[in-house]
Amino acid sequence: MGRVQWNKIWPVFFLVFLSVGLFLKNLHPGQYLLGWDSTTPELNFSLNFSRIIFGVWQEYRGLGTLDGMAHTANIVHWLVTILLS
Repeated sequence: MGRVQWNKIWPVFFLVFLSVGLFLKNLHPGQYLLGWDSTTPELNFSLNFSRIIFGVWQEYRGLGTLDGMAHTANIVHWLVTILLS
């Protein structure tokens, strides 16, 4: 492989190495890797209930945000999940 070709592909190797390194650094045992918009009440019913009741300000999302996802509308889903569990 010549020098010209290495100059073209080294950024790809760097980004892959950086991504894998960050993934391994942030991976902890017992951690769930979910999307930021996932609502999973079955993991912690009491925590999810408090998120439903106080659902306007979502502090568990980064620096906090006014919620536009309407988690308070999921109270019926939360009740059905409790009954089925």
